[in-house]
Amino acid sequence: MMSIEVLMLIEANNRTGIAVTSSSKCTIAGNKIINNKDGGIYLSFSTDNAISENKIINNKNHGILLSESSDYNEIFKNDITDNYRGIFI
Repeated sequence: MMSIEVLMLIEANNRTGIAVTSSSKCTIAGNKIINNKDGGIYLSFSTDNAISENKIINNKNHGILLSESSDYNEIFKNDITDNYRGIFI
């Protein structure tokens, strides 16, 4: 079991701003995730995580993507604007 907290500015990456794979009980909060070439936040095979109070703006694909067995995640109080897709499940 892994527990991490991410707090930063993530801007203009070649891919996804934050990618979480095979993890649980992570907190992704208080970030500015903007202008990434793929998406803002991506979760794969990850459960029981919290995504809150992030500014996820102008990413080319998704704001938040929950993929492949990513269950029981909480997403709340995020500013998700000007992405191709807001939240994609």
